[in-house]
Amino acid sequence: MNPIDDPGTEEELDPGNKRRLRVDLFVGGVVLIGVVLIGKALAGDHRNPGPAASSPPIRASSDASAEPAASGPSSVFVTRADGQRRLVPGLPRRVGDDPAACPPLLSCFTETGGPGPMLEPVLSRFPDANVVAVESVRLRDDPWVGSLWFRTLRFRVNGGELSIRVIARGLDARADSGRVGDLLFVRTTLEQYELTVQAPAATGMSIDDLRRIAADDRLLTT
Repeated sequence: MNPIDDPGTEEELDPGNKRRLRVDLFVGGVVLIGVVLIGKALAGDHRNPGPAASSPPIRASSDASAEPAASGPSSVFVTRADGQRRLVPGLPRRVGDDPAACPPLLSCFTETGGPGPMLEPVLSRFPDANVVAVESVRLRDDPWVGSLWFRTLRFRVNGGELSIRVIARGLDARADSGRVGDLLFVRTTLEQYELTVQAPAATGMSIDDLRRIAADDRLLTT
């Protein structure tokens, strides 16, 4: 008979030996799992550098300069003829072909006449001049309440007409002067405005006279 098939020849393991075998197998398994985990951790360090080697996350700046500009007009510094500077709301942008037209979505009011100082740039230089017409368009809405938007002044000087036009300054504002036929003219900028002053040469006025009138900020008085 085959010894393997003979139940009489089968040897039984001692209970103590069985316990030691199970402990050895358990310890061996724990060691094997630890080796595998350590190997994975080492491999992960090469694939995924730690915080010291990584780039810091990009965050939105909390600086006020990075925030969107607030709605509404910006403020601008204007320098008066006496050298004083003041901060005022920037005028709305001029649109369309008619510089006297009120800006879109805003309201304006029109005055005929006005404060005496706006006439002084002419009357103080030419005392015999006569006022022919005055018209001003002013803004009605915050933050420009009462601010000048458009103005025309007309005077009779030495038998000819001197005219002054004040409009809100545009992107294409320029300064120049000259003569077209008998008409003398000066175009310039003053604070937030463009000014055009013109008069016939027959009045005896010169380009320099017109420049001095155009540079007088009393023309902007409201």
